[in-house]
Amino acid sequence: MDKFYLCAIACFLALTACGDSDGGSAERPSEYDYVWNSESAELTYPCNKSRDGAIAYLESKEKVLVCHKEDGEWVWSSDSAAVAKVISSSSRTKSSSSKSKSSSSKGKSSSSKNNSSSSRDDAGNPGEMDDITQYLNPEIQYNEFKDPRDGQVYKTVAIGDQEWFAQNLNYDYRRGAKALNSCYNNSLDSCAKYGRLYTWTVAVDSLGLLSEANVNLDYKYDRVQGICPEGWWIPSWSDYIELADYSRGYTKDYGYHWRDLLSMKDWRFEGRYPYHGTDVLGFSALPSRGLDGNKFYDFEIFLMWLSDRNHVELYGSSGISYPINWKTGLMSVRCMREIDMKNPPKRTVRKIREGNIKDYFNPDVKYGEFKDSRDGQVYKSVKISNHVWMAQNLNYKVDENTPCGGGINYKVESAGDCNLYGRLYPKEVAYKICPKGWHLPNSLEFETLFVESRANGDTTVAALRGAEGWDVNLYETTNNSGFTAIPAGRDVTGRYDSTVFHVETGFEATFWLKDSNSDGDTLGLMTNTITTRSVLAVYRGIPVRASIRCVKD
Repeated sequence: MDKFYLCAIACFLALTACGDSDGGSAERPSEYDYVWNSESAELTYPCNKSRDGAIAYLESKEKVLVCHKEDGEWVWSSDSAAVAKVISSSSRTKSSSSKSKSSSSKGKSSSSKNNSSSSRDDAGNPGEMDDITQYLNPEIQYNEFKDPRDGQVYKTVAIGDQEWFAQNLNYDYRRGAKALNSCYNNSLDSCAKYGRLYTWTVAVDSLGLLSEANVNLDYKYDRVQGICPEGWWIPSWSDYIELADYSRGYTKDYGYHWRDLLSMKDWRFEGRYPYHGTDVLGFSALPSRGLDGNKFYDFEIFLMWLSDRNHVELYGSSGISYPINWKTGLMSVRCMREIDMKNPPKRTVRKIREGNIKDYFNPDVKYGEFKDSRDGQVYKSVKISNHVWMAQNLNYKVDENTPCGGGINYKVESAGDCNLYGRLYPKEVAYKICPKGWHLPNSLEFETLFVESRANGDTTVAALRGAEGWDVNLYETTNNSGFTAIPAGRDVTGRYDSTVFHVETGFEATFWLKDSNSDGDTLGLMTNTITTRSVLAVYRGIPVRASIRCVKD
């Protein structure tokens, strides 16, 4: 991605966060008594008896310091054992419900030191999370992990050699009774859905409240458990690149991997209208937003901390897979781990979608029938104003180069259920494939279809789409026209090679048309695509194969 564009987005974020906004305000929780940019601050704030047990964070060195007496001298120390000792002995780290703690040696995870109080200083009960299932990809095999610290159960997903949380961490990280995390718009309901928001220093557990092993690590190279449960860790930049590369390789869509990480619900395109991702791998990123300055973002964005102080930004219209160092703000945490080959998680086995086309028609519409004399197949037809259209996709087999639609997305030469989706046809076959008495519609006829389908006051998308078979329904569909468009997808080639693979089953219905001028002259072939929210020309090049709906002569 162009670095100028990245900088522009970063500036946009800063301006949005700091300017006027409808987003709620919040005070960023702090776990330190001092935050310094330079070691010279130790001269201004010398360690002495009055500062015994004080905790400072030195940003320039990414180190935690504690004030304590060592060999008879008062010193600021970054030794991890000293930090852990001071913090564990401080009354500020003791919970009213439990003072039990467990220790850990360097490099090993420990059980939780930070036991939450039963008498909280915030309202409500944040322990229960929303049923996240409605936001997940129904075709993905998810696993579950129970966090032993608070009993919350998270969906997880295997992606390549990694296993990721499929939802944001919702752990209530505290220093004694003080909460060191926030909920979007200060709402526990938001925490239940989107998880909690943390500073980077909290995300990596720099105080070692959960494990002494987290204190003063080399965050660029060490594996950082941070506030993740034992056995899981905060992803590094290289971990995220592995995820992004796997996504690009799987979808063969090297410029738009961010769209494949977004959930199928809850997004808006540039904050204007409903949008969705494909969530093809099951990462299921929701717009959990975040905070910078003292304002929550009031537009859809997913922000995720990385252990090396970088972060990832995903939007409903774009994404940044670029390490941007952001020292302030509150963001989400996604925990991950390597696949345990001795006890591997369940993986997704993708299946062909099957069904009966009769279940997709509108029962309130009167359909006709006609038989294709070439193979005896019987099709439903529907009259829309003055035109009679096929109400299902053409299913006439020419040869092996006319496979069934509805194949498995991103699979090479994948074919689906012909009886439901019909077949996909290459450009050179599409011109003269319709049965006798029918023809391939031109662009003028398709435009007329759009107008005529809105006769009952529906939008074009609502009137033309079948009510079943769509993975996402951003807008209500009525199928009042009876056209019954179903998302058979299309076949395309890779951006950098000629490998043919299938895309958009469940998301788009793409049809061949004759490209005609105002006089009706044919200029070539084009496609129109009906999506869950609009009708548009295919904008990433002509497909290799697409569906056909014939119109009566």
